[in-house]
Amino acid sequence: MNPYQHILCPVDFSVHCKKAVGRAAQLAKDYQAKLTLFHAVIYYPIEYTDDWVTPEYIIPIEDLQQRGEASLAGFAERLGLAEVERFVEVATASAKQEIIRFAEEHKVDLIVLSSHARHGISRLLGSTANGVVHAAPCDVLTVRAK
Repeated sequence: MNPYQHILCPVDFSVHCKKAVGRAAQLAKDYQAKLTLFHAVIYYPIEYTDDWVTPEYIIPIEDLQQRGEASLAGFAERLGLAEVERFVEVATASAKQEIIRFAEEHKVDLIVLSSHARHGISRLLGSTANGVVHAAPCDVLTVRAK
């Protein structure tokens, strides 16, 4: 039995995450595992926004979902991964929480993500990567961004 059956790779479309996607794709090939690219679009409902944000600047959830899906599809295609499973979540929680929730619900064995290493107190990994490492229900591989 392969140690990894389902690999999750969160995508934020940064230059840094390309390296993590490449590593995740190679691991999926090596282990003959399913690979899922995941992108969390954080949505702030109007009741949580500042008073100065007018309704015309609020993007409907459906539009955010469509934009996220199109961006993720294009990103995957540019990396030669057009056939890989992709999932976009529009949520009011943090990216960290959405990654962990998805991993739990979809029985993910391994999360592969990049570490930007630039966020103050979480300098070693980055705030999202740091949160995922400490709360994930499975193994986590952080790929050094630099």
